Amino acid sequence: MGLEKYLTLWILLAVAVGMALGQIPGIDDVLHKLKLGNTNMLTAVGMVLMLLPPFASVRYNEFVRSISKVPKRIAFGSIVMNWVVGPFLMGGLGIMTLSNQHDLLEGVIFIGAARCIAMVLVWTALAEGDSFLCVSLVLLNSAI
Repeated sequence: MGLEKYLTLWILLAVAVGMALGQIPGIDDVLHKLKLGNTNMLTAVGMVLMLLPPFASVRYNEFVRSISKVPKRIAFGSIVMNWVVGPFLMGGLGIMTLSNQHDLLEGVIFIGAARCIAMVLVWTALAEGDSFLCVSLVLLNSAI
């Protein structure tokens, strides 16, 4: 029985804890002290903990063989979706809603170009998808 079975509960619990912490007077100062440069270390630790299960489930000794098995149409489709469709779709949506706020518009376009790798890995693991294919495509898009 893994943690993923209760993922919805964990997410709701995390939201409740976050909302409760936000009500504590002076919590902003405490959270600011947890920063190292521009990185909030609490967030960084949370991201690493979220990424560990999907990465731990991959059999890396078979990884090189699995990369060569990625169908070219899937790799090409992933590249097109991540680097053509995503940024232009987000750019279009951003222009329609944020045309006067250039900083926010730029951020929306960057989000459209840079998918959340952590969530791709987590959702693939939850769906019991092909972890080799997922990690291969994540590495391909990260390299690009």
